[in-house]
Amino acid sequence: MELEEVYEKLESHSENNFWHDVTGDFLKVRDEKKENGFEEIAQIAQWEIEFFSFRIIKNELHSMWKSGDHEFPALKTFTDQTYDYLVTRLNSSKNPPVKARYAHILWLSPRRNFDYAKTAVDSYLASIILLEKLDQAEPDKHHGLHLVDTLLNAFRISISTKYKADVLKTEVLRLINEFYINSSSSFYLRFELTNLIIDQAKVFKDSDFLNITGVLTSVADVELKKDHWPSAIKLFELAERVDLKIKKDSTGWKRRMAEVYEKQMETRNDEDSVALTFCSHALELYKQINDRTKVSELELKFNQLKQSFQLGSVSHDIDISDVMEHAKSESNRLKALNNDDVFKYLISNKNLLPRYEDLADQAEKSKNEFPLQYLMPKTIYDKWGHPIQHFGNDEERMQFAILQGFDLSLQAAHLHFLHYIMIDLIRHRKISYESFCSFLDRDSWLTKEITRKTRKGNSYSYRWLDILSPGVQSYFTEIYFWLLDDDRKPNFVLVVDSLALKIEGLLRDICEFSGITAFISQNDGQGRITYRQKDINTLLREEKLLALIGQNDSFFLRFLLVEHVGYNLRNQVAHAFFGPDEYTVTAAHLLIIAILKLSRFQVIAKEPAET
Repeated sequence: MELEEVYEKLESHSENNFWHDVTGDFLKVRDEKKENGFEEIAQIAQWEIEFFSFRIIKNELHSMWKSGDHEFPALKTFTDQTYDYLVTRLNSSKNPPVKARYAHILWLSPRRNFDYAKTAVDSYLASIILLEKLDQAEPDKHHGLHLVDTLLNAFRISISTKYKADVLKTEVLRLINEFYINSSSSFYLRFELTNLIIDQAKVFKDSDFLNITGVLTSVADVELKKDHWPSAIKLFELAERVDLKIKKDSTGWKRRMAEVYEKQMETRNDEDSVALTFCSHALELYKQINDRTKVSELELKFNQLKQSFQLGSVSHDIDISDVMEHAKSESNRLKALNNDDVFKYLISNKNLLPRYEDLADQAEKSKNEFPLQYLMPKTIYDKWGHPIQHFGNDEERMQFAILQGFDLSLQAAHLHFLHYIMIDLIRHRKISYESFCSFLDRDSWLTKEITRKTRKGNSYSYRWLDILSPGVQSYFTEIYFWLLDDDRKPNFVLVVDSLALKIEGLLRDICEFSGITAFISQNDGQGRITYRQKDINTLLREEKLLALIGQNDSFFLRFLLVEHVGYNLRNQVAHAFFGPDEYTVTAAHLLIIAILKLSRFQVIAKEPAET
């Protein structure tokens, strides 16, 4: 395959959902030319692969993947030769989507020039015309999704440069009002663009919103006919936001939403947890509009559903053979090291647990590839069927995706890897309670004596290792005797109950000795000021603590101890929610890792603290 063939293919396309196909073609050219010694052509093909691998989100360039300090593609790898070639391609292409991509990359690069911004906007506008025609011809092919991305890219450039801002504003309003209502992209387009005009208060006036709620209602009616209940609810929520913005009565939208939730509830079996969710949402909305009749009716229904609700589970078979091979290899390597180096590995190895930046990047990528699934709110239930947390807005849904990704990554690979290593190292006495204490005694603040002074002037001292020892010793003892007798069921109640609660104290001392305030003041409701220690939920969200322990370890501790989507060990233990079978070896492993990670800080109290 030749470069010219791929160029021709690029010029023949009129929508931008084909980058992966073109990237594959450039990849073939690169490999063929490299194999035959045509390095210059191979390099050009590689540049094209990078141009079409960038993701452009909110007028920012994003790499396709990032791991630590490595990312692909990245502008920092571009040379003057790369940019010269990119300019040449921009000038030679006649296809609007292609020109828009080349020009937008240049606009966001060190070669930034106003002409590139103008070319990008003009090319995006031309692409919108092409995409709308495609959507009219093939309304079920989701061309409108790409139209939205194209329009948003153009809009953000125009707002920042003032180039054709009025044209883009008019185009946004035109598409909301006139885009084909039966298109498969109709809901997504109206949802995204209406949110845009609400958020861009400096650009759009109240008069621009006059017909919007009527359009949203019409689209919602279409969605309801298709039984697309969540889409209709999102549109009614949006209509409510519009009316609130222009100061119109918006209570009718809550009733419309409540009615949809009721309808959804009626379509589910009473044993279905989703029916409980729908009932809960409808009940809350009727309370907000003070419909006492419906509130009484749904409170009765909610209690009936709660009685019949049964938690279910979904399982999938995952091939972990590669993970276990790697675990065996790594464990053999660790057994050749001295004890201290093994503990240092457990503290600092970046692959032992999922990394926040990888999960966040994957969640963002998934959101852009599958935007519709990120529009729906998420609800978390306790084991009795009560909804205990909702993830409704964009930030919350993204946080849910990252937490869920952490859990899935743990289940699929990391826990298998960690369990094998920990058990094998204990089996061969490479790590033990004695070596754990010896390591900390040499290298950790946990063995340092801390002195505190009470309000009455008395002093008392403690070492964290002494406080943690019963739980840590129980961990090693239970596993060791389990290895000696397969029929013996280990008991991790002491391990989990003790360590899950003690970590809050570790974090508080780290904060205090690092100059981070560990208490807050509050009004008791009668004009009097009281003080209380920050709880673990507050401590783990302290920006200064995050900077100290790092994003990865902070997120791990939140997942392990306080997040409902995670293990929530601290709260489950503190409120005695755990049953006997929930005190697992997995929880014990992770608590030991958490203790080790927190042991690495060098924190010294400058003077005795008063308690």
